Amino acid sequence: MKKTYLANLIGSGTSEDPLCPDLGITEKVRYSMVDLKDGTCLVKVSANPGTIHGKIKAIMKTDDEALTILQQTYPNSDLSNMDVPDEEVDNKLVVLGYDAKNIRRNSGKTLMEQEWGAIKKLAEHLNKNIDDLETGVKQGRCDKHSVALSRLGV
Repeated sequence: MKKTYLANLIGSGTSEDPLCPDLGITEKVRYSMVDLKDGTCLVKVSANPGTIHGKIKAIMKTDDEALTILQQTYPNSDLSNMDVPDEEVDNKLVVLGYDAKNIRRNSGKTLMEQEWGAIKKLAEHLNKNIDDLETGVKQGRCDKHSVALSRLGV
């Protein structure tokens, strides 16, 4: 599951102390962030539901809110500029006997194409049609991603 948060930045920005989002957790998570140049960042976090997302102390944002905030600093950006692979999708593929890394590698050049390829493989395996969500998933929308996973029972 992916969620987007508005968080404060911590760190000095050096190689020894890089800037990173202050999520208020000690667990390691997959994330991608965009520095908003005001001491804050938008950060997209991928984690299993119920584990990390309930503990994060940053402000959760909807896709539309996140896009508005992002475009205030980077007018030509969209949510696909800050995406992160979903570990739930990869884990489910592995459980089903697939090589998740190979599926992603063969699904496209961008992370969003790879994410869609992995989700599409799950849909094919489960004989489910999620083609109506392709555009939203490729745009990096967490809401469309969540709908796809829900339909697939992930």
